[in-house]
Amino acid sequence: MAKPTRSIYSYSFLIPGAILFMIFFLIPTLISFYFSLTDWNLIRANFVGLDNFKYLLTNPDLNIGFKNTFIFTVLTTILKVVFGLLLALLVNRGLKFQNFLRTVFFFPVILSTVAVGLMFSSLYYPTHGLINSILTWVGLGSIAPDWLGDIHLVIYSVSWVDIWKGAGFCMVIILAGLQSVSKDYYEAAAVDGGNSFDVFKHITIPMVRPALFSAFIICLIGGLRAFDIIWVTTKGGPGSASEVIGSIVYRQFADGYFGIATAAGLLLFILVSVIVFPTYLLLSRKEVEM
Repeated sequence: MAKPTRSIYSYSFLIPGAILFMIFFLIPTLISFYFSLTDWNLIRANFVGLDNFKYLLTNPDLNIGFKNTFIFTVLTTILKVVFGLLLALLVNRGLKFQNFLRTVFFFPVILSTVAVGLMFSSLYYPTHGLINSILTWVGLGSIAPDWLGDIHLVIYSVSWVDIWKGAGFCMVIILAGLQSVSKDYYEAAAVDGGNSFDVFKHITIPMVRPALFSAFIICLIGGLRAFDIIWVTTKGGPGSASEVIGSIVYRQFADGYFGIATAAGLLLFILVSVIVFPTYLLLSRKEVEM
């Protein structure tokens, strides 16, 4: 029997990808550090030092944006992973219509964000929307809220839209982890008399932990960078009640304040890095310690 050999590929294969990475990510990121310190109009850039950052950090809208970004990220990350796990467990049970269920649960993921935002804007409509109409029909019309008009409720309403759209994506990741678990573990647990909760706690969760971590990190990054679903649904309103950092960056660019917008984008980059990298290292360490 021939002895297997290990093929070692040249690092030169990395050059095309590295060049693209430098052109489209590394160089623009480094340039943005300079333009965040300027007042520029796409033609001329006047150096203003840290004035852009001072303006942003003293702007009340940015404080609201940080708060809403935190709320949106925590809600959507946790609930998308939880619902994704529950859906994955459901479709992994060998049901007769499991392929149909997978398609139904994943379908929101492939829908256009614009279409989803417009659909939920209609569902959330305070007087003729389907949700409040159902509440009125069952006799709860007096407590039917203005889902997108209440400044205290709007960020939570938009968060549920993103959860509905993204839970299926987490389901696919976690389902792949579930299907890679050997059935021998479950058969051994059955022989030992383990109940469903013990099997879930001591076999299912530990074995799919890498998939859960992957889904968590992806959702965490998506939540911190949220913009499209919020802009389509509320445009940051009413007032600035649902503003997030992404929408603040967009507003500054749209208003022609390119230096301030670049500084805001840099703050978002720093925020994502500060939160995501330590979280990734922590979760990776726990995965190794399993």
